[in-house]
Amino acid sequence: MQIKSISEVLLILFLLLISGDCFAGKGDLFLQGRKAVTQGRFQEAIPLLRRYLEAVPKGKHASRALFFIGKADIGLGEYDSAQAVFVSLIRDWPATLEAQKAQYKLAMLDLWLDNVDNARKRLAAMTSHPDSPLVPEAAAMLRYLEK
Repeated sequence: MQIKSISEVLLILFLLLISGDCFAGKGDLFLQGRKAVTQGRFQEAIPLLRRYLEAVPKGKHASRALFFIGKADIGLGEYDSAQAVFVSLIRDWPATLEAQKAQYKLAMLDLWLDNVDNARKRLAAMTSHPDSPLVPEAAAMLRYLEK
């Protein structure tokens, strides 16, 4: 096939995009993975979310995909893996709500794993950022730990 004009190139690109051949299902992978986590199908969720991240590592749902992977790891009892995911989320996406949620999840994991001092430090750090929506929860948990 010989392309004769720029309009033909644009038409071909447009047809590829709408047919889904170029970017098929990237958002669907995220949505499927998120749904699997919320339904407790953790084993199924992780590969879907990882495939989404491989396809679009800086996509609009990347921080959320990582957060859901961490939640799925917790659901599977894979606490070390969950911690690693949350730490990478905080490092790579520090300005996101998911990073703040990951910090809280890490504090809860510390409590579950009997690392109370680490949990206190994480919670105290969270309360020093008054713009975080998780400050009330972190402060309440700190008060609980002080009793």
